[in-house]
Amino acid sequence: MRYCIRSLGVNQLAIMRIFLACMDEGLRLALLMLIDHEPGMVVIGMSDRMRGLLNQLEGSQPDVLLLACEQTDQLVIELLSELQKFTHSPKIVMFSRRLENKEHFQNYGVYHFIDMDKPPDELLPILRCFRDDLQYSGVRVT
Repeated sequence: MRYCIRSLGVNQLAIMRIFLACMDEGLRLALLMLIDHEPGMVVIGMSDRMRGLLNQLEGSQPDVLLLACEQTDQLVIELLSELQKFTHSPKIVMFSRRLENKEHFQNYGVYHFIDMDKPPDELLPILRCFRDDLQYSGVRVT
């Protein structure tokens, strides 16, 4: 797959490509429904397990990864470390019940943390900001 950068015209909207990696089916469906109603955002893939996730992300090259898992820190750190090696590394928003690890994971490229036990109200402003950054910097076109 080849990508190029092109400037956007005044009436064009960047399409932000989002990948959902969420082990909780209820949260995954809620995120899918939330994103479905937002202009300029599209879910390009979903996974409910860590195994094979890196290959899926490498193949789909999302702009944003929404990662919600309660896996061991080491598995998540390995995934995040590998993602930093990508040519097009996605912005990562992590949902977790263990927010005490927030600073630790930010060292591995996580942009934002959201408490998994609270409504995802703060997610949309974050995603809109990411989308607006794409809109003003250019968009990938196949």
